[in-house]
Amino acid sequence: DNLTDVIAMNITADNNLLDAFIDLPNLETIALTDTSIVSINNCFNNLVSLEILLIDSFNLESIEDSFNNIFDTYLDSNEFIFADGKIGLISNSFNGGNYEVIGIQSQIPVIGGTLIEDSFNDITLEGTEGLVIQNSNFVSITGSFNNVVTDQLLLNNNDTETITTSLVGSTIVGLLDLSDNKLETVPTLNQVTSVDEVDLNHNYLSTLSFIDTVPDLTTLDISFQRNPDLLV
Repeated sequence: DNLTDVIAMNITADNNLLDAFIDLPNLETIALTDTSIVSINNCFNNLVSLEILLIDSFNLESIEDSFNNIFDTYLDSNEFIFADGKIGLISNSFNGGNYEVIGIQSQIPVIGGTLIEDSFNDITLEGTEGLVIQNSNFVSITGSFNNVVTDQLLLNNNDTETITTSLVGSTIVGLLDLSDNKLETVPTLNQVTSVDEVDLNHNYLSTLSFIDTVPDLTTLDISFQRNPDLLV
Protein backbone atom coordinates (compact mmCIF):
# COMPACT_ATOMS: atom_id res chain seq x y z
CA ASP A 1 0.00 0.00 0.00
CA ASN A 2 3.02 2.33 0.28
CA LEU A 3 3.95 2.03 -3.39
CA THR A 4 4.09 5.46 -5.08
CA ASP A 5 5.90 4.85 -8.39
CA VAL A 6 6.02 1.97 -10.87
CA ILE A 7 8.60 2.09 -13.66
CA ALA A 8 8.88 -0.79 -16.14
CA MET A 9 10.23 0.56 -19.41
CA ASN A 10 11.92 -0.99 -22.46
CA ILE A 11 10.66 -4.54 -21.92
CA THR A 12 10.51 -6.08 -25.40
CA ALA A 13 8.90 -9.47 -24.68
CA ASP A 14 5.11 -9.55 -25.17
CA ASN A 15 3.26 -9.15 -21.89
CA ASN A 16 -0.31 -10.00 -20.93
CA LEU A 17 -1.10 -7.94 -17.84
CA LEU A 18 -3.57 -9.62 -15.49
CA ASP A 19 -4.74 -8.59 -12.00
CA ALA A 20 -2.03 -5.96 -11.57
CA PHE A 21 -1.88 -2.51 -9.97
CA ILE A 22 -5.20 -2.57 -8.10
CA ASP A 23 -6.25 -0.77 -4.91
CA LEU A 24 -2.99 1.08 -4.37
CA PRO A 25 -4.08 4.27 -2.59
CA ASN A 26 -0.68 6.01 -2.76
CA LEU A 27 0.36 5.16 -6.30
CA GLU A 28 1.09 8.39 -8.21
CA THR A 29 3.12 7.41 -11.29
CA ILE A 30 3.00 4.49 -13.71
CA ALA A 31 5.59 4.52 -16.52
CA LEU A 32 5.49 1.56 -18.92
CA THR A 33 6.78 3.24 -22.08
CA ASP A 34 8.49 1.15 -24.75
CA THR A 35 7.16 -1.99 -23.10
CA SER A 36 5.27 -4.46 -25.28
CA ILE A 37 1.82 -5.16 -23.81
CA VAL A 38 -0.63 -7.35 -25.75
CA SER A 39 -3.59 -7.41 -23.37
CA ILE A 40 -4.67 -5.69 -20.16
CA ASN A 41 -7.24 -7.46 -17.95
CA ASN A 42 -8.30 -6.30 -14.49
CA CYS A 43 -5.45 -3.85 -14.06
CA PHE A 44 -4.98 -0.24 -12.99
CA ASN A 45 -8.19 -0.03 -10.94
CA ASN A 46 -8.97 2.09 -7.88
CA LEU A 47 -5.88 4.27 -8.03
CA VAL A 48 -7.25 7.40 -6.42
CA SER A 49 -3.90 9.20 -6.09
CA LEU A 50 -2.68 8.51 -9.64
CA GLU A 51 -1.24 11.57 -11.39
CA ILE A 52 0.80 10.29 -14.34
CA LEU A 53 0.07 7.26 -16.53
CA LEU A 54 2.44 6.47 -19.42
CA ILE A 55 1.76 3.33 -21.48
CA ASP A 56 2.45 2.54 -25.13
CA SER A 57 -0.16 0.77 -27.25
CA PHE A 58 1.75 -0.38 -30.31
CA ASN A 59 1.10 -4.11 -29.63
CA LEU A 60 -1.97 -3.79 -27.41
CA GLU A 61 -5.03 -5.68 -28.68
CA SER A 62 -7.56 -5.64 -25.81
CA ILE A 63 -8.44 -3.80 -22.60
CA GLU A 64 -10.89 -5.44 -20.19
CA ASP A 65 -12.00 -4.48 -16.67
CA SER A 66 -9.22 -1.91 -16.35
CA PHE A 67 -8.51 1.79 -15.72
CA ASN A 68 -11.61 2.14 -13.53
CA ASN A 69 -11.77 4.74 -10.76
CA ILE A 70 -8.43 6.39 -11.40
CA PHE A 71 -7.47 10.07 -11.27
CA ASP A 72 -9.75 10.82 -8.34
CA THR A 73 -8.50 14.44 -8.26
CA TYR A 74 -8.17 16.50 -11.43
CA LEU A 75 -4.68 17.60 -12.55
CA ASP A 76 -3.68 18.74 -16.03
CA SER A 77 -1.29 15.76 -16.10
CA ASN A 78 -4.26 13.35 -15.98
CA GLU A 79 -3.90 12.31 -19.60
CA PHE A 80 -4.46 9.01 -21.35
CA ILE A 81 -3.11 8.81 -24.91
CA PHE A 82 -2.90 5.75 -27.16
CA ALA A 83 -1.70 6.74 -30.64
CA ASP A 84 -1.24 3.90 -33.14
CA GLY A 85 -1.88 0.29 -32.19
CA LYS A 86 -4.08 -2.77 -32.58
CA ILE A 87 -6.85 -2.27 -30.00
CA GLY A 88 -10.10 -3.95 -31.05
CA LEU A 89 -11.80 -4.56 -27.69
CA ILE A 90 -12.44 -2.17 -24.81
CA SER A 91 -14.76 -3.68 -22.20
CA ASN A 92 -15.80 -2.37 -18.77
CA SER A 93 -12.91 0.07 -18.67
CA PHE A 94 -12.25 3.78 -18.15
CA ASN A 95 -15.22 4.19 -15.82
CA GLY A 96 -14.94 6.90 -13.17
CA GLY A 97 -12.25 9.56 -13.03
CA ASN A 98 -11.25 13.13 -13.78
CA TYR A 99 -9.15 13.56 -16.90
CA GLU A 100 -7.51 16.32 -18.86
CA VAL A 101 -7.89 14.36 -22.10
CA ILE A 102 -8.43 10.80 -23.37
CA GLY A 103 -7.14 10.07 -26.85
CA ILE A 104 -7.27 6.68 -28.59
CA GLN A 105 -6.41 6.99 -32.25
CA SER A 106 -5.30 5.03 -35.30
CA GLN A 107 -5.99 1.56 -33.89
CA ILE A 108 -5.90 -1.18 -36.56
CA PRO A 109 -7.14 -4.34 -34.80
CA VAL A 110 -6.06 -7.88 -35.60
CA ILE A 111 -9.29 -9.37 -34.18
CA GLY A 112 -12.79 -9.42 -35.66
CA GLY A 113 -15.96 -8.18 -34.02
CA THR A 114 -14.43 -4.99 -32.71
CA LEU A 115 -16.31 -3.54 -29.74
CA ILE A 116 -16.48 -0.86 -27.06
CA GLU A 117 -18.82 -1.96 -24.27
CA ASP A 118 -19.66 -0.64 -20.79
CA SER A 119 -16.77 1.81 -20.91
CA PHE A 120 -16.02 5.53 -20.60
CA ASN A 121 -18.89 6.08 -18.17
CA ASP A 122 -19.10 8.55 -15.27
CA ILE A 123 -16.00 10.54 -16.24
CA THR A 124 -15.20 14.24 -16.48
CA LEU A 125 -12.74 15.74 -18.95
CA GLU A 126 -11.50 19.23 -18.17
CA GLY A 127 -9.30 19.87 -21.23
CA THR A 128 -10.67 21.45 -24.40
CA GLU A 129 -9.63 18.41 -26.49
CA GLY A 130 -12.05 16.26 -24.52
CA LEU A 131 -12.54 12.57 -25.33
CA VAL A 132 -11.22 11.47 -28.71
CA ILE A 133 -11.52 8.00 -30.26
CA GLN A 134 -11.02 8.25 -34.00
CA ASN A 135 -9.45 6.79 -37.13
CA SER A 136 -9.83 3.29 -35.72
CA ASN A 137 -12.20 0.32 -36.03
CA PHE A 138 -14.92 -0.19 -33.42
CA VAL A 139 -17.93 -1.70 -35.20
CA SER A 140 -20.20 -1.76 -32.14
CA ILE A 141 -20.53 0.60 -29.18
CA THR A 142 -22.87 -0.29 -26.36
CA GLY A 143 -23.40 0.85 -22.77
CA SER A 144 -20.68 3.48 -23.10
CA PHE A 145 -20.07 7.23 -22.90
CA ASN A 146 -22.86 7.65 -20.34
CA ASN A 147 -22.74 10.45 -17.76
CA VAL A 148 -19.72 12.05 -19.42
CA VAL A 149 -18.94 15.75 -18.98
CA THR A 150 -16.67 17.11 -21.73
CA ASP A 151 -16.13 20.00 -24.12
CA GLN A 152 -16.18 17.62 -27.05
CA LEU A 153 -16.66 13.93 -27.77
CA LEU A 154 -15.10 12.79 -31.04
CA LEU A 155 -16.01 9.27 -32.23
CA ASN A 156 -15.47 9.80 -35.93
CA ASN A 157 -14.01 7.62 -38.68
CA ASN A 158 -14.26 4.34 -36.75
CA ASP A 159 -16.40 2.20 -39.11
CA THR A 160 -19.01 2.14 -36.31
CA GLU A 161 -22.30 0.48 -37.33
CA THR A 162 -24.27 0.55 -34.06
CA ILE A 163 -24.37 2.73 -30.95
CA THR A 164 -26.83 1.50 -28.31
CA THR A 165 -27.60 2.44 -24.68
CA SER A 166 -24.87 5.05 -24.89
CA LEU A 167 -24.49 8.83 -24.43
CA VAL A 168 -27.24 8.81 -21.80
CA GLY A 169 -26.96 11.65 -19.30
CA SER A 170 -23.86 13.12 -20.93
CA THR A 171 -23.12 16.84 -21.13
CA ILE A 172 -21.18 17.83 -24.26
CA VAL A 173 -20.52 21.54 -24.19
CA GLY A 174 -19.44 21.72 -27.84
CA LEU A 175 -19.21 19.05 -30.54
CA LEU A 176 -20.33 15.42 -30.66
CA ASP A 177 -18.64 14.08 -33.81
CA LEU A 178 -20.01 10.79 -35.17
CA SER A 179 -19.07 11.48 -38.78
CA ASP A 180 -17.51 9.04 -41.27
CA ASN A 181 -19.05 5.91 -39.76
CA LYS A 182 -21.74 3.46 -40.92
CA LEU A 183 -24.58 4.47 -38.61
CA GLU A 184 -28.23 4.13 -39.58
CA THR A 185 -29.49 5.56 -36.30
CA VAL A 186 -28.34 6.62 -32.84
CA PRO A 187 -31.36 5.64 -30.72
CA THR A 188 -30.36 7.18 -27.38
CA LEU A 189 -28.90 10.45 -28.67
CA ASN A 190 -31.95 12.32 -27.39
CA GLN A 191 -31.13 11.12 -23.87
CA VAL A 192 -28.03 13.28 -23.53
CA THR A 193 -28.31 15.98 -20.89
CA SER A 194 -26.99 18.61 -23.30
CA VAL A 195 -25.10 18.91 -26.60
CA ASP A 196 -24.47 21.99 -28.74
CA GLU A 197 -23.41 20.50 -32.09
CA VAL A 198 -23.78 17.03 -33.66
CA ASP A 199 -21.90 15.96 -36.79
CA LEU A 200 -23.30 12.87 -38.51
CA ASN A 201 -22.10 13.49 -42.04
CA HIS A 202 -20.94 10.53 -44.15
CA ASN A 203 -23.07 7.82 -42.52
CA TYR A 204 -25.95 5.54 -43.56
CA LEU A 205 -28.80 7.28 -41.73
CA SER A 206 -32.20 5.78 -42.44
CA THR A 207 -34.17 7.86 -39.93
CA LEU A 208 -33.95 11.17 -38.10
CA SER A 209 -36.46 10.35 -35.38
CA PHE A 210 -33.68 10.10 -32.82
CA ILE A 211 -32.92 13.81 -33.32
CA ASP A 212 -36.27 14.85 -31.84
CA THR A 213 -35.96 16.56 -28.45
CA VAL A 214 -32.13 16.46 -28.28
CA PRO A 215 -31.49 19.01 -25.48
CA ASP A 216 -29.75 22.30 -26.41
CA LEU A 217 -28.86 21.20 -29.95
CA THR A 218 -28.10 24.22 -32.18
CA THR A 219 -26.16 22.71 -35.12
CA LEU A 220 -26.77 19.40 -36.92
CA ASP A 221 -24.76 18.16 -39.92
CA ILE A 222 -26.23 15.17 -41.79
CA SER A 223 -24.56 15.82 -45.15
CA PHE A 224 -23.43 13.11 -47.56
CA GLN A 225 -25.54 10.15 -46.44
CA ARG A 226 -24.89 7.01 -48.48
CA ASN A 227 -28.64 6.28 -48.55
CA PRO A 228 -30.22 9.75 -48.56
CA ASP A 229 -33.50 8.50 -50.05
CA LEU A 230 -34.15 6.42 -46.93
CA LEU A 231 -34.27 9.38 -44.55
CA VAL A 232 -37.75 9.66 -43.00
